[in-house]
Amino acid sequence: MLNEPVIFGRFIVNSTQGREYFEIYKKISPDSNQYRCLERTQTALGQHFLDFLENSEEALHPIVEHYNKVFKYLDKDYLDQRKIHTTMDFIIKIYENLSGVHPFWRSTFNLNPVLTSYKWYEFYYLREYMNFDASDITEADRDDKMQHYWEQVRKNIMHELKELEEFQNFISSMRNAVTFCLDYSSFLEFSKLHTQQRAYLYQSHFDSNFMRNQPIQNIFNLSDRASALNPDRKIHFSNNNDVMVSSIISNANYYELIKKTKTSLDFSALAASLEKTSIETTTNLDITTLEDIKTICLYTFSLLVSNNVHVRPCKNCGRLFSPYNRKDELYCSRTQANSKTCRDDYYDKQIHADELIRYYRTAYKRENARKQRNIINKPSSEKEFTQWAKKAKKALEKAKKGDLSFDEFKKILDREG
Repeated sequence: MLNEPVIFGRFIVNSTQGREYFEIYKKISPDSNQYRCLERTQTALGQHFLDFLENSEEALHPIVEHYNKVFKYLDKDYLDQRKIHTTMDFIIKIYENLSGVHPFWRSTFNLNPVLTSYKWYEFYYLREYMNFDASDITEADRDDKMQHYWEQVRKNIMHELKELEEFQNFISSMRNAVTFCLDYSSFLEFSKLHTQQRAYLYQSHFDSNFMRNQPIQNIFNLSDRASALNPDRKIHFSNNNDVMVSSIISNANYYELIKKTKTSLDFSALAASLEKTSIETTTNLDITTLEDIKTICLYTFSLLVSNNVHVRPCKNCGRLFSPYNRKDELYCSRTQANSKTCRDDYYDKQIHADELIRYYRTAYKRENARKQRNIINKPSSEKEFTQWAKKAKKALEKAKKGDLSFDEFKKILDREG
């Protein structure tokens, strides 16, 4: 059971609908082979990939630096339990910090070789083998096993550090490719080109190795849309990302087989059960290792290029986003500090601005009419109106920025404040 993940991520793409989902699954119990969905997000095609690149580019470098420093203090003495446990606590904390950067990272450290080797080290250190038939394990055997697995921990950390350092270059390379091939706010000279044409230019003139001979492993899946994406459903983990397309081809003549067999199947009922069911074709990729993250990034990028998806910076938060419904969208659907998405926040601001402008125009017409009525009998009316108009315009600008509440704005325009 030590080689099965406690947590893994499942990346699901429906490219025909332009949607993708990411689900985090956790094993129900240590002895179970069933997993429960803990969380699920739905976004536009490519959004998880874009967020992963942006979040990781900023956060990965200091995390890797810290990891390198911790490794320097990783004592070779496998019998010094205090140092070993303290250092491993630091490493687990590093994994937690990286897991908080993006859900992709969160899926990769529960089955990584470092923790797997460390669990085996603990298995012998704590003499857990005594719970099994371990009559043939001597203290010398235990000592050898502890030494072996602790050395594996050290080697795996060195390998993982190298992988994370390579990830920094990979992320930088992917960010460059996204800007050149997909970001239609950049390189306006190429705005009329298809993303595939831009990718061809990028590969031909800037990075000849980019996306060449990259193995992208995925599993195509037919499923009922409602049940397939139910966060409460239980599933079995299947580590079957070793083929390009997973399928089972059978040459059995099922029609003749069923005719010869006494079956209780009601085919009419089967057909009726699917009449109102929406079946979708998805591509599923499971994440348990760092290499799986690269697979998802490369696969998503290739989908964005082939589907001519244009990404651009959100006009509200400035971060790159993939369009959810229309190619010309200007605002993303990320949730901001006020618990509103950039898209909803923009619409709310527009509605608020419209309300402010309507009130301003009504007040302006009222004050202008008052000036016209009093201009003969009250020579100062023109000057008073001009002063009011300046004050009202400044109040409108402040209210649009949120520096004035609507009630404060009304009081100024109504000459009450």
